[in-house]
Amino acid sequence: MNKSYLLSWFTLVSAILAGLFYYLGYNFLAFSSLFMITTYYLFLRNGLIKKSKQEIFFQDITSLYAEVFILFGILFSSYTHTYSTHFALFGILLTNHIRIQYNASLIEIKGYKKIVVKKREYLGILPRSNRLIILIFLPLLQYFFSLRGISVYGLSLTDGFMILFALLTNLTAIQRFINAYIQLGR
Repeated sequence: MNKSYLLSWFTLVSAILAGLFYYLGYNFLAFSSLFMITTYYLFLRNGLIKKSKQEIFFQDITSLYAEVFILFGILFSSYTHTYSTHFALFGILLTNHIRIQYNASLIEIKGYKKIVVKKREYLGILPRSNRLIILIFLPLLQYFFSLRGISVYGLSLTDGFMILFALLTNLTAIQRFINAYIQLGR
């Protein structure tokens, strides 16, 4: 197994642990943040490695699973109402789906076997790397807000972040759709 595959697997395991520790709550939020930092580092490190198409595909899939596992930990934690995280998951999945569809539409088939990708696009207000940065700080902030018993209109800090996440990821999906639609019309 080469370095890219190993980093993809370690990213996934780190994200699962980050989500699990978030789910476990107050006493484990620091561990969640630590594993989110590890996930982000591994994600960035893996992005610097030159990869085959198969390795790129594997990294894309494991990165999406990693992000979903983190959000599942948040979804099932005691810090959030499910609706806010559901909309965030919806935005993330839609954002990724639009990117994949756009990249797939850039493929030209030459003959029967050769596939050439013109270019890959990673656009938007809140791409995965920025989402992961936000998620690094969320457990620590939630810990301090929980320590002080702070909430706004009965919503936890996590709820506020998930609502913001939902808005920004769905705006990213719309932005990517508009950009792709324009680019494909040229």
